Amino acid sequence: MPITLDEPTRHRVFGHYARLLVDVDLSKPLHNNILVEREGFSFHVGVVYEKHTEYCNNYQTLGHHISQC
Repeated sequence: MPITLDEPTRHRVFGHYARLLVDVDLSKPLHNNILVEREGFSFHVGVVYEKHTEYCNNYQTLGHHISQC
């Protein structure tokens, strides 16, 4: 469930993209696409993450990857 949407997405004036803020558990794998369900049909949409921060599973902290430990 989105936390918020940008103005063009909220007012449905966007073109081919929608921008939304979601809460993501970085300790779990990220999804490459999501299933959008509309009345009578559904389709997959690719996901692009902005400002993605590395997560270290070893120390359970943000900012670096376990390969840097």
